[in-house]
This record gives sequence, C-alpha cells and structure tokens, in this order.
Amino acid sequence: EEQAKKLQQMDRHKSRLFTNISHELRTPLTLIRSSIQKLLKKQNGSIIDTHLLNLSHRSSEDLLSLVNQILDLNKLEFGEIDLNPVKFNFNNFLAPLLQRFQVLGETKKITFNTQIKISEDLHLITDAFKLDIILKNILENAFRFSKNEVSFSCKEEAEQICINIQDNGLGILEKDLNYI
Repeated sequence: EEQAKKLQQMDRHKSRLFTNISHELRTPLTLIRSSIQKLLKKQNGSIIDTHLLNLSHRSSEDLLSLVNQILDLNKLEFGEIDLNPVKFNFNNFLAPLLQRFQVLGETKKITFNTQIKISEDLHLITDAFKLDIILKNILENAFRFSKNEVSFSCKEEAEQICINIQDNGLGILEKDLNYI
C-alpha cells in the first residue's frame, strides 16, 4: 500500500513535469511559427525559399501538435479529454497530409501509392485535430516499418469512409494486436 501511494505520487509529479515542460515549449514554438508566417506573407523570396518556409511552417505545426498531445495525455489521466467536432472538407484536410508523406517517401526511397475515391465536396463533422494525429501516427509507423512501399486508399461506402493503409514490412505480431 505504501509503495502504491509512492508510485501514484511519482506519477502525479511526472504528469506535472510533462505539463510544465509542454507549456514552456509552446511559447518559443509559437514565436517560431509566427515568424515563419510573417516571412511567408512577404512572398519576396525565391520559390525554393518559399518552399522551405512552407516545410518549416508545417514542421512547426507538427511540433505544436506533439506538445498538445502531451498536454492531452495529462488531461486523459484525469478524465478531462474532450472532442472538438467541427465541419470540414475532407479532401482539403487529406491533401496536405498525404503530400507530406509523399515527400517522406521520396526522402526514404519508399513508393507511396494513394487512391482516393471520395467526392470533392465531402464534409465531415469530427475532431479534425485528433483525426490528423491518428492518421499521421499510422502513416508514420507504416513508413518506419515498410521495406519499400506504403499504400493509402480512401473511399466512401454506405455513408462511411473506409481508409486502408498498408505497408510491406513485417507486420504486427499477433500477440500485440490487442494493444491497438
């Protein structure tokens, strides 16, 4: 019982530490993002400069997302996590996400096949931030474990969206499937 209390206390300290560090990371990250946004608005640079700034901006967005995930983890421990559903165009959401992984595929010499069969005006009402996290995590794992090819397909089917992500890596061990 004494040990359980100590473990709970250590866990609370760890959560507070993660929360404090995450808040501290958010401030300089916000300053970096705003500087990049200001440079992008000037549009004085070359095409290469603009491309690099766009990549930097997306990377800073990804870092902010990670910081927010750490903060959400703390909320989850206390049962305070909530969904923020919004209506958004799914194609507009999907295109930049897949484009980033296309670049990753080129960098890692992994073929990234995409097949999208959804209407151009398809709108979803869900938590876009959390959906983005889920899809990025699955795709990152597919690229991490793939030998040379990752496929992403998405189609509408009976008022549902079916997303299929495949890679040609070793796969998930059967004993680990229940943790997904």
